Amino acid sequence: MSLYEDLYVDDDDDFVFTEDGDIEIAQDGQVVAQDVKEAVMVSAGDLLWAPTIGKGVRDLIKDNDVSDSTVVSALRSAAIEDIRIDPDTVESGVNTESGKYYLVFTLYGSVDEEELLFDLKDLLGE
Repeated sequence: MSLYEDLYVDDDDDFVFTEDGDIEIAQDGQVVAQDVKEAVMVSAGDLLWAPTIGKGVRDLIKDNDVSDSTVVSALRSAAIEDIRIDPDTVESGVNTESGKYYLVFTLYGSVDEEELLFDLKDLLGE
């Protein structure tokens, strides 16, 4: 039994379909990962149903003077603010080889880690 269920979307925010043609369902960690990704990408006030949600990382990246530590801090903050995530498990940073930012976390009561990768092109909407 899953605690959380939602429609599953891929990295391009498109629905994923099963072989039967049904929309795939995201469960538990996948749902929370999708929610955290949305919170990272939007700015506060963008979502009418949740006006306080949003870290505006896309806007941060567009500012050429922003440091990696500022982006990493925003990623970490988005995860820590989600009450479903154990804050002691949150790790964030930037992979210097790939240039991708990463965010790793575990839900309360789970042993499975969730990992989100953010490519600069994704963050800039390119």
